[in-house]
Amino acid sequence: MGTFSEEGFENEVKHYKSLQHKKIVNILGRVRGEFAIIVDFCEQGTLSDAIRNRAEFSTLTKIHLACDIAEGLHYIHSHRDSQHHTNLHTKNILLTTYQTKRVKGSLKKTL
Repeated sequence: MGTFSEEGFENEVKHYKSLQHKKIVNILGRVRGEFAIIVDFCEQGTLSDAIRNRAEFSTLTKIHLACDIAEGLHYIHSHRDSQHHTNLHTKNILLTTYQTKRVKGSLKKTL
């Protein structure tokens, strides 16, 4: 999530907690004194893990993943607080049993 002060991290968590969408991981809490958050459990790990473990995705599943990611990003970008995702990569795409992805990572407020 980048370099933060305690106050900056707290603001980031507040902004992220305000995002409520089925394609975005929910923040359940944070670890006080650490720059760490607690999020929904996504039993399949990250997209990076799946690629590294040579998971085989059908073409249709790849299309669904891409659409899910785009849907989550669209919501973030159109959110009333003008958030945008600044750290999208396979380590920040979380997978569930049903191959539904969740986007996590850094958000920045546009000026």
